[in-house]
Amino acid sequence: MNIIPLEDRLLHKSFLEVRINNEDYHIQQPVIAYFGDGIQNINRLHLILENKPIENIDSLTIDGVGEIKGRYKKQENTLHLLIN
Repeated sequence: MNIIPLEDRLLHKSFLEVRINNEDYHIQQPVIAYFGDGIQNINRLHLILENKPIENIDSLTIDGVGEIKGRYKKQENTLHLLIN
């Protein structure tokens, strides 16, 4: 009921629980998850945020989600967080 499939991505209408770098995150908002080989292999998340994330040297801190470790790059109003 929460998931709508769209070709190579899934729209999670209400929430998504995901593991990034051995940390579990609960994202309580609509999220588009892009995947490669099977829906368990997410390779990109698309979030629309009300508040700008806090940019740290080696992570981003997102309201309601927490701190996600990784490098990031800015491209206009978009932040791309690169994780291992």
